Amino acid sequence: MEPIHYIKQLFPKLIALRRYLHQHPEIGFEEYNTNKFINKILSSLNEIEIIPQVANTGVIAKINVNKHYKTLAFRADIDALPIQDKKEVTYKSLYEGFSHSCGHDVHTTILLGTILTLIKYKNQLRCNLIFIFQPAEEGPGGAKPILEFIQPDQIDMILGLHVLPHLPTGYIAASEGLAMGASSKININLCGEARHIAESVHDENLIYLSSELLILLKNAEKTFKETHKDFLFSIGTINGGYYYNTTADEITMTGTIRSFSHQTNKSFFEYIKNNIANSHLKTLIPKINIDFENMYPPLYNDNEAIQLIKASASKVLGTKNIVPAWKVLGADDFSFYTEKIKGGYFWLGTHKYGEIAYDLHSPYFDVDENCIFYGTLVLSQIALDYF
Repeated sequence: MEPIHYIKQLFPKLIALRRYLHQHPEIGFEEYNTNKFINKILSSLNEIEIIPQVANTGVIAKINVNKHYKTLAFRADIDALPIQDKKEVTYKSLYEGFSHSCGHDVHTTILLGTILTLIKYKNQLRCNLIFIFQPAEEGPGGAKPILEFIQPDQIDMILGLHVLPHLPTGYIAASEGLAMGASSKININLCGEARHIAESVHDENLIYLSSELLILLKNAEKTFKETHKDFLFSIGTINGGYYYNTTADEITMTGTIRSFSHQTNKSFFEYIKNNIANSHLKTLIPKINIDFENMYPPLYNDNEAIQLIKASASKVLGTKNIVPAWKVLGADDFSFYTEKIKGGYFWLGTHKYGEIAYDLHSPYFDVDENCIFYGTLVLSQIALDYF
């Protein structure tokens, strides 16, 4: 039996696995149930080495074929997001305020399906395989502790994928070179004095002053973009205040800076610091703290890795279903792996014709589950081709 026919037989089981994971989302480094679920499936298999707990909640599995062969690694992220699942489906998240709205349940299922397939076709393998079920991709970053555990110099190539809601099911997108951006986090803290609203004046109200700061930041971004093409900045959270008739004594904001280099991100941070220091807000707000932290480096795809992905995918999907990927200012800690190991990252289409394609991180995000079949098929073919 060809692998494609075996995966077709396996497909209903994979759908059930994915729906269980989708109903039980867990955020970074708290994926305890997910860890148990993965280990339960892996422990039922023969001829596989399992490391059941890595980086707190991660799992590593190995298929050892021949010590003289090269080693190929696959990575799937397993964490979810603190986002409410608002879609109405039978497999909707059971955990209030949490969902797999970035498709990591799909990634995990595909990697499990790939293992189940390759165990059956182990005699056809010409490489050793490592399967990394990684926690905390969404933050604070599970790749680093995984890298501290594995031996990067003993892995010849590492590959990863991500679902893409606007790419049709049955397609993949892959390109060599720069693929994803460098991400940095910014924290802004404004401090003042809480008082009854009747005793305050407009110029002392941190809520109003924070809105002026937002305008300053937006204008700074606009000016910075005039000399920096691939760049974005956005505030993601604002918190402050105690009661409806009391002024806030503290406002906190968090946001992200994205470009294709951490140097550019740091330059923008210094730019807005100077803008704030030279603005009228400096005299109106008693205390302003602004901090900067680099998160994930830019992701570069190795030419050899992408050629392998394209060649193998062409065999099972057809050449016309392999399209170029565009570089994006999204970020993924898979980039930490590619700093140390030859690697490739590609996009897997999940859009069913005629249906709404909700973006990643949308509370309505879902996939055409047929993508699980195609993802498993592609990864299995890559493993069978690599030597």
